[in-house]
This record gives sequence, structure tokens and C-alpha cells, in this order.
Amino acid sequence: MEEMTAIDRLTRAMGRSILTATTDDKPAMEGIAGHGVFTYALLRGLSEAQQDTEGLVDVMEWASYVDRRVPEISYKEFNVRQVPQTKIVGSNFSISNRVTMSSVEPGAGSLASIPKTSTHVVIEPVAVRQAATETARAISTLVPGTQVRLVETTEGWALIARDGNSLGFVETKALARIQ
Repeated sequence: MEEMTAIDRLTRAMGRSILTATTDDKPAMEGIAGHGVFTYALLRGLSEAQQDTEGLVDVMEWASYVDRRVPEISYKEFNVRQVPQTKIVGSNFSISNRVTMSSVEPGAGSLASIPKTSTHVVIEPVAVRQAATETARAISTLVPGTQVRLVETTEGWALIARDGNSLGFVETKALARIQ
């Protein structure tokens, strides 16, 4: 009874936030870096959602990020738009400091379960970089015809893998989807 009272008080004081992968009659897609699309977007949101001046991610920014990214990712990977559901009651609040999602960062291939099957082919010589930026250190160069697994994309950059191991980031224009 005391726990129920405490939960009720907390809900009234803080509200409650519910984020779900999809509606009860639609499928939730699986298979992005060892996660479902929704879980993957939730985790990425902790590192990529807009943060406040103190470096904190709040629930509304996190939910907004997930709301944008889940349909994008699911359509790109599965040709189906998965639409997450969100219900926020009460005031906005911080949920986390910004974090990094090391399980899909270059060199951490053993931590993530990245499928070994290739999804894309390199169509022009391209530098593989440590981060998704032109100024990041180049790790290696891939030649046209190299098959890779696209793990994720962000702002013109793709995190790629080969044989289940993360390689790094390349410009997405250098890749074509394998038919």
C-alpha cells in the first residue's frame, strides 16, 4: 500500500511518460545492431537527442528524437514505416546526461551483434573515418566493389561493418544498396 501511494504521488508530481515501439496491431521491426528499431532509436537518442545547456537530455527531446528516427530507420531498412507511440503526462524532466553508444562505435564490433550479411556495396573510392565528419582521422580506404553492412546513417554519413565488425564511417554517397 505504501508503494502504491508513493507511485501515485510521484505520478501526480512528475507525470508519466509512455513510449512504445508501435501500436498493438502493427509489427515492431528487429535487427538493427542487435536491437529492435525502437530500442536502437531509444539508445541512440541518449547520445543524439538535443540536450539542454547543462548537457542533459529531457524526456520530450528524447521522445521527439525517437518519433523522428524510428519511421526513418524502419523504412530505410525494411521498407515499412514503424510508427512509435508516445504519451506524456505532466511536466518535462531530464532523464540522462548525454551518453555514447559504444556498442556500435568503430572498433567495438565484438560488443554489438551486427549481422555479417552485406547490405551495400562501395561505388567509389572512399575513406573510412573514426567519426561522422570530414575532418575525422581516416582509418582506411575502401575500393569500389567492396561489400559492407550499413549499420546506421546520420547527416550524410554511414556507420558500416564487415563480417560483423564495425569499420567506421563513410559518406553515404559512396554506397549503393545491394539489390
